[in-house]
Amino acid sequence: MAALLLCTVACAGGVGDVMMDMASTWLRAHALELLAYNLIGTTGNAEVNAVLDARRVLEPLAEAERWMDDGRRLHDLGAMLRAVKRRPNDWGYRIWVGAEYLAQGNVAEAGVHLQAADRLKGTERAELRRYVEFGISELTAVEARLGGRYANSAQCRLLHEQLAALYRLRYSLTQQAADEALAAQHDAAVAACTP
Repeated sequence: MAALLLCTVACAGGVGDVMMDMASTWLRAHALELLAYNLIGTTGNAEVNAVLDARRVLEPLAEAERWMDDGRRLHDLGAMLRAVKRRPNDWGYRIWVGAEYLAQGNVAEAGVHLQAADRLKGTERAELRRYVEFGISELTAVEARLGGRYANSAQCRLLHEQLAALYRLRYSLTQQAADEALAAQHDAAVAACTP
């Protein structure tokens, strides 16, 4: 039952609908216990307490996901920052916020979040690969969004420095000459950013 109730927070689509129906049935069966939990913090039933405690932990994470999704869709840094506040150790969230700040021309804040993402990434090869692919994807999207029209040279430099570093990291993982060449290409772009 715990998985069913947790899925009401985390699942989507057809599976989520079925799980929601099952969870709804379970919730109706335990209505009095739920009332006790809301009033005094316990149901007297360890299984029900465990389910409700787990849901209480997951709900803020689901809310953070909604904020980040809305923030990304609307380019709303306020919503994105609320999500980061809920999940400060999520390097993906930090990359999204850093990329948005960079796209909007706030180089200082972009740097803060991109550096935080770099500190938060793991050291295992698989996680490094996810980190580098995600970072390249998000920053190349910023590059396309800007279309070479930089607000200032600092914006140009940070974008290309970050991409060069990510391609170098990917080269260290793949040993693919194309990654080394892309890192060099972005290093050259940094040098070409006008002051």
